[in-house]
Amino acid sequence: MNKPNPIMMVLVLVLLSGCVTQDDNQNGYVNGTIEIKGYALGSNMSSYMVEVGESFNSTIWSTAGVELTGNGTSEVANGTLARWDTTAVSDGKYTIRLTVTDTNNISNRDLVYVSVDNIFMTSPQNNSIINMNDSVEIIGSAVGYEFINYSIDYAPVEGTENWSSAGISLTNNGNEQVNNGTLALWETGYIEAVGRYTLRLRVSSEGMVNEESTFLRIMDLRGDFDGDGNVSDFELLDYVDNWVNGFVNDFDLLEAIDNWVQP
Repeated sequence: MNKPNPIMMVLVLVLLSGCVTQDDNQNGYVNGTIEIKGYALGSNMSSYMVEVGESFNSTIWSTAGVELTGNGTSEVANGTLARWDTTAVSDGKYTIRLTVTDTNNISNRDLVYVSVDNIFMTSPQNNSIINMNDSVEIIGSAVGYEFINYSIDYAPVEGTENWSSAGISLTNNGNEQVNNGTLALWETGYIEAVGRYTLRLRVSSEGMVNEESTFLRIMDLRGDFDGDGNVSDFELLDYVDNWVNGFVNDFDLLEAIDNWVQP
């Protein structure tokens, strides 16, 4: 007759800048290679496994990018269970699952939730005002497992079938990964009309493409919205309305008024 097994201790934490627990990390973002820390204990423990599943309700599990400590055959007490290269998966929500199995093939599990974000732009920020005829530095990260290249383009919000990369000079032609650095320089003088635009970053890796977008408003901050060389009464009122709503700063408003007074 088999003796009952002692209860195995199963707990997984994810180490970001500190430990993130199952209770408070549903909005926690991770990128690059992270350490998965926790406990996998039991006097009859045989092995443990760390897997990842896409979404917070995953039913399909993978070991993509996961490297177990000691092949998962030794007990771990508040230590590193595995390292996970998050660039091996697409950006999005993920569940990390720890499974500990004993010598009688009985398993216990624990889950933790994270959001992978390896592809992003930090500047210009979403909903920023961009001046026409300006030089804009695009900053962010474009990394990926088996990275191939990245691209950046833009299109009017109402016409995203018309993507253009005119005026955009990619760092190293987009052929090298960028981690929290300058992705490109954008000469906005190539834009034909003011309005709301989508700026898109796409990263191609072996077998997948990751994409990130931000929304911008392109304006002629000299006050000449329609490009006719003069600032009309209507344009000035529109400019004041944008100032009231926080889209235009005091200096640019005064400059627009000056252009209206002395066209």
